[in-house]
Amino acid sequence: LSLDVFDYTAEILALAIVNAVVVTSPEAIFLFGGLAKAGDLLYEPLNKYVDKLIQPVFRNTFKILPSAIPETNAAVMGAAALAWKEL
Repeated sequence: LSLDVFDYTAEILALAIVNAVVVTSPEAIFLFGGLAKAGDLLYEPLNKYVDKLIQPVFRNTFKILPSAIPETNAAVMGAAALAWKEL
């Protein structure tokens, strides 16, 4: 059952990632938090669904990576980036 949950989560997340890639054409998508720490339980089905859903022109143009930002710093860094952008 738990593997089914990871698979379903990966499918939904893949759809969101594919939509973001089509609109923004990023070089990388960074995942953050507890789910991103799931390792291959998440990344294997996620990559499978992204490959299935992505338009061929976008295939292999970006990477899906875990964030290296410590969880305790994320909110502060996001707020600082927003403040920097607004100045």
